[in-house]
Amino acid sequence: MLPHTHRQTMDIAFGKGRLAAQRLRSAIPVELFRYFDLYLYVSKAARGRLAQHMFIFHEDEHGRLVYERSIPVSTGREQQERYFTDTPSGLFQLDPARLERVHYSREWDGAPMPWAMFLKYTIDGRATGVALHAAPGHESHLGHRASGGCIRLPVKEAQLLFRRIRRDEEGLVPAFAAEEGGRRTNVAGVLLRDEAGRPSFIPGLRVLVLIESSAGRTPESA
Repeated sequence: MLPHTHRQTMDIAFGKGRLAAQRLRSAIPVELFRYFDLYLYVSKAARGRLAQHMFIFHEDEHGRLVYERSIPVSTGREQQERYFTDTPSGLFQLDPARLERVHYSREWDGAPMPWAMFLKYTIDGRATGVALHAAPGHESHLGHRASGGCIRLPVKEAQLLFRRIRRDEEGLVPAFAAEEGGRRTNVAGVLLRDEAGRPSFIPGLRVLVLIESSAGRTPESA
């Protein structure tokens, strides 16, 4: 039998996992669940039960979301600096062409971004530099807003996730429709469709990332 304190810790963790699963089910269009396998829920809230954590789920053979674990992260500082350090909210795919074992930020003076997994996110016709990546030298800040807009992860977790995605999640996925005359990726999960209304498929990664400001008070709190 597990010690009481350990059972209590597990109960709290799974309680947060249930909240994160509710957020995923609430925000992701039902149709999309048939096309993706791995789901990452990121709360960029400053405070709250889910705040500054990423929750990892996979879908089982019955279409149920299976909670794996949560890890502390750092999202954007949400303030005006050289750039506005905001982490975008919405539903995103990952860019299969931008999984980079070693990357250095052009915007932030060559800051290292190892195990970088970039969001497939275009603004004004240009791919953004927002990524999930390891945070060497910054792990003490995880669990708090501290980044320039990316989602910082513990080094070991970033490495494991990067390798898992590259190994297991390549395949055909539905393309997200564009907005503003094709210059911006929609972040609501609206699909690009052909004239018959069928989704258009492209080579990609079977991973969805939902980023929200939800603090976890209720399924709809944000």
